[in-house]
Amino acid sequence: MIRDLDKAVKKIACEHVVYAYAKLYGFRAVTLRYANVVEPRLRHGVIWDLINKLKKNPHELEILGDGKQVRCYMYIDDAVEATHLAWRKAADTYAANNVAAADFVSEEVKMGALDASTALVLPSVSNYIEVFSLAITETWARGKPVAASAVGEVSQRVRHMVNGLLVQPRTPKALADAILQLTIDRKLGEQLGAEGRERVTTWDKVIEELLKLYAS
Repeated sequence: MIRDLDKAVKKIACEHVVYAYAKLYGFRAVTLRYANVVEPRLRHGVIWDLINKLKKNPHELEILGDGKQVRCYMYIDDAVEATHLAWRKAADTYAANNVAAADFVSEEVKMGALDASTALVLPSVSNYIEVFSLAITETWARGKPVAASAVGEVSQRVRHMVNGLLVQPRTPKALADAILQLTIDRKLGEQLGAEGRERVTTWDKVIEELLKLYAS
């Protein structure tokens, strides 16, 4: 889990470094965050596994979840086209884009949903999935509280009754109680959300600190 967390943090740090160099030296740069890309030579992943299971037994297929889960996939040709388009449409200095299929939720829609919500509920059960939850960061950036399972890095970032509410994984009664608490006590939710907001660093602050580091 620590290795996966390190990988996630390095990805974010790399974007910050690219942004800093572009701003410092005045060149144009683009970073792209791709969805799950599929192509004919694919040899691993959910889609590959699904197809091979069907080949082995066309009469039976194991499906996890309730059928309502959504995961974004895009074909390799579309990913290449999107890469060219992102470069042509990029700003003069720096641009960061999510590359996904048409069913991808835009940042505007996502932020609007967060603003209209009471809290983020994150009932994760796996230490290996939550290596660095951007959903928590985005929620705190909007001043909203978090009710989450104490798994992975979540238990290291969310402090119970300080910037959110923590419950043990696979305890639906405790999670329901946490949701009710935030729904009923809106003042508590505002306090937790405000404290979480203090833990969010803006891009401008990151660039300022990086420039200080390189100048020292």
